[in-house]
Amino acid sequence: MRSYVFVLIFLAALLLICIIRTYNSSKKIALTVRKLLLFILVPVISNIIIVITQSHTISMAAYSCYLIGTDIMLYILIEFCMEYCSYKFKHSIVQFALKLFVVLDTISILLNPILGHCFDVQLTELRNGYLYNKLIPSTFHEIHFYSSYVIIVIAFSILIDKIRKSSKLYIENYYLMLISMFIAAIWEFYYVFYKIPYDTSMIGYTICGVLFYFFSLEYVPFILTDRLQANIVNNISDSVIFLDENDVCIYANKNALKLFDADRRNLDTIPAKFEAIINTGEIDTNDNYHCTSKMTVGNETKILRIEFQRIFDRKSLYVGAFAKIEDRTAEEEKLAKERYLSTHDRITGLYNTAYFTQKVQEELDNNPDEAYYAIFSDIRNFKILNDMFGREIGDDLLIQIADHIRNSINDPSTIYGRLGADHFGILIKERFFKDEYFSVTPSTISHVVDNVSYPAVIHIGIYKVSPGEQRPDVYVIFDRASMAVDSIKDNLQKRVAYYDDKMRNDLMWKQDISRSLDESLRTGRIIPYLHAQVDTEGHVKGAEVLVRWNHPEKGLLSPETFTHVLEKNGYIVKLDQYIWESACAILYRWKLEGKKDMYLSVNISPIDFYFLDIYDEFTSLVKRYDIDPKNLKLEITETVVIANLDQRLAIIDKLRAVGFIIEMDDFGSGYSSLNLLKDLPIDVMKIDMVFLSQTGNAQRGSIILGQIIKMAKELDISVIAEGVETQEQVRFLTDAKCDMLQGYYFDKPITVSDFENKYF
Repeated sequence: MRSYVFVLIFLAALLLICIIRTYNSSKKIALTVRKLLLFILVPVISNIIIVITQSHTISMAAYSCYLIGTDIMLYILIEFCMEYCSYKFKHSIVQFALKLFVVLDTISILLNPILGHCFDVQLTELRNGYLYNKLIPSTFHEIHFYSSYVIIVIAFSILIDKIRKSSKLYIENYYLMLISMFIAAIWEFYYVFYKIPYDTSMIGYTICGVLFYFFSLEYVPFILTDRLQANIVNNISDSVIFLDENDVCIYANKNALKLFDADRRNLDTIPAKFEAIINTGEIDTNDNYHCTSKMTVGNETKILRIEFQRIFDRKSLYVGAFAKIEDRTAEEEKLAKERYLSTHDRITGLYNTAYFTQKVQEELDNNPDEAYYAIFSDIRNFKILNDMFGREIGDDLLIQIADHIRNSINDPSTIYGRLGADHFGILIKERFFKDEYFSVTPSTISHVVDNVSYPAVIHIGIYKVSPGEQRPDVYVIFDRASMAVDSIKDNLQKRVAYYDDKMRNDLMWKQDISRSLDESLRTGRIIPYLHAQVDTEGHVKGAEVLVRWNHPEKGLLSPETFTHVLEKNGYIVKLDQYIWESACAILYRWKLEGKKDMYLSVNISPIDFYFLDIYDEFTSLVKRYDIDPKNLKLEITETVVIANLDQRLAIIDKLRAVGFIIEMDDFGSGYSSLNLLKDLPIDVMKIDMVFLSQTGNAQRGSIILGQIIKMAKELDISVIAEGVETQEQVRFLTDAKCDMLQGYYFDKPITVSDFENKYF
């Protein structure tokens, strides 16, 4: 009996240690484990008291604590199994019934001293003469006893259900729990059926509780983790091999077996193949490294990234090695493609603009004494070709030109690239240059639509790069070659042009215009001129505002000499804003002088729509100068709206809504005028009399012009004829009921002061 007490004390101490250690665990189940151990400890301590006391009262109290503790312990055992197995009863009434039983049984045990219905104790002498208060069960104790076994069976069933539903990788832990409970149950059976005078079942429950603590909080499932790691390694995309201390392959995942054309039975062939791909005859025992190598697998060359690491134990003794081989073929091919596309044009395969410019600069820097030709090409009407027939036709034409450049120039030092849109650039050494390369467009370069072949018209600009260190920048070189193209763009007979000093002077002139515009605006050298507009009776009703530039060197310049330059570089916006504001200032002054009915007409460039909020610009101007919007007429051309029809029409509608009169300038000069007329919300149509002068059949021209005026009248659109120069034209337009006339027959464009002196 004394040894039994020592065992119980030892188990109690062990339980206390486990309880304390649960506080160090961060696992969620630690709280349930702690409660389970606490209520195992209660029966253990109760048994110690029962064994060491001979007092009837103390024994009765200890047995009550023992039975109550067992009840609560078994209920917490159910909670533990449910939490550990992530289990829920299908019907919550089951768990409620278990809890209710524990409560009722506890009450029954607490009432036992009064009712005596559950148990009693009797002092009994054991074989060794030791006196011991033995429990004498009653009917209600039998209910408690068999109900306890029912709870144990429920816990068993929870674990068995989890084992049945779990992967083989995970059933190890649940089997261990099941075995622990089985040990406790066997111990209980041993105590009951062999009628041992004192309760040894608590040893089994204590061992079970300690094992539950260990398996749920401390135990590392080595078989599970080993299998999981092996499964993960076997299924990763990289090839993995393990070598032992003798560099013999002891493991290879499925990708490694495929890479080295091996199987589980001939792993010994892998090390030699592995050494071959890292180009080493022997693996250095102290080396951990990365390398990239190539390996032929079948007909495919693979690019492999290898990570090799040798492993040593705590005593620095070599125990084996690990190698991870990543197949980088797809990634390297993607990177190679990205590198290629970063320097080459996606459509033609030639150098792109940035890389072409870099290569040309390097060539010129490395060969300062060599003469070169810089060639720039342009496909006539390429944008229209794309718009009419689609980008596929255009791209095919670009590819044909690129192939011709590659095949016709044999010099390997020649650099060629695509400079965007339909432009190609070539830098070729003078000694390899042949005029026939570029003077004639090959008949094979064409686009085919509906089985009809249309040859391409390609213009070539050439600039000679002379030897010497003072060479222009690459962009300047090809800009000059581009200028040569611009000089022949409208000439179908001439395909090649060489850059000359005249083009250079034109360039300098363009640069001077761009550079001096701001100063000329500030100093008043940009002057508004007025060109009178009269009715058919000769009365001046208003004027179109034109512009003249009083250049300090060139004198008074007409718009034709500088506006095209400003339109190309975008500076036309500044000029237009200046003229618009000048017109508003003139109208404001006329208003103060009582000339409220006079109007001025100003032009809007297509470029203005890209850089300005046109609606805000004009509404702000008329508000600032307090003038009527109908006195500031706005002239647009069809090219203004054709680029972005819906958006531009919306702006025009807004302007008309607040009172502005919209004039359509140069009607009939574009192919889409009649098509636009049905949708374009205009108030005035301007027709240039050049319409008649540039034809060999003036009679037919007059008929067409008369019908246009008639059509405009039916559409409630006023008509202004500009460029009127003869009495015959005036007579014709009067008979055709044209509303307003403008031209040199009446007056030339004059300054504002001359206009006011003449007509006011």
